[in-house]
Amino acid sequence: AVVSTQSTGEQLRNVEEDPELHLPELNTFIPEDFSMRPIPEDLPKNPLSLPSNDNMIIWWKQEAQWPEPSTNIMCRFLPATQPNSAAASMKTTLLAYMFL
Repeated sequence: AVVSTQSTGEQLRNVEEDPELHLPELNTFIPEDFSMRPIPEDLPKNPLSLPSNDNMIIWWKQEAQWPEPSTNIMCRFLPATQPNSAAASMKTTLLAYMFL
């Protein structure tokens, strides 16, 4: 244990800079332009299916009534090793809800 003869106030006033404590590098993926693009007139009525694979299905639909950015993400976990039983299905569903 390190024993100090200084009071807590003195220790806080005499703190030295730690070279390992620094701000992270700038994130180049954060946009600088947040202006909204106009909504096209010929929007499809139904969601569009984007390229998917065996593990994932992605749908997209442009919001026409409220143009503010928002998102809705729904995940359903279906492990390949899951037994076909009601109990296993409920346990998987409960596990998925723990992550949401």
